Amino acid sequence: MSIENYKPDFAVEAAYDLTVADLKKQGIKAVLVDLDNTLIAWNNPDGTPEMRQWLHDLRDGGIRVIVVSNNSPKRVKRAVEKFDIDYEAWSLKPFTFGINRALKRFHYEKNEVVMVGDQLMTDIRAAHRAGIRSILVKP
Repeated sequence: MSIENYKPDFAVEAAYDLTVADLKKQGIKAVLVDLDNTLIAWNNPDGTPEMRQWLHDLRDGGIRVIVVSNNSPKRVKRAVEKFDIDYEAWSLKPFTFGINRALKRFHYEKNEVVMVGDQLMTDIRAAHRAGIRSILVKP
């Protein structure tokens, strides 16, 4: 097992530090994002104003946000429906099932997406296995 498998391509304080301009410069058309402690804190289901603004900015900038979560469809749907974003549940990270399903379902190439998450063992590992770039956020 190589430590490289758990090394993110980038690290940021929070998901909303990723700007539309930066993502576009990298050729990113969709952001795959973990749900708990990345998109929303477990104790703040409505999301922070910064997070809601970030989702709005990405949407305006033509970048799709897709939640890729190991949670059940019911749990993920309840969490994201108010933000009007797509999701893949039961993604089985660190395996690539959810990421691959999202790429296929929404017609993206591996070089057009990035996985954003707070867990090296699941989010970052899954991204590496799937051959896509990864960004680690602080939980």
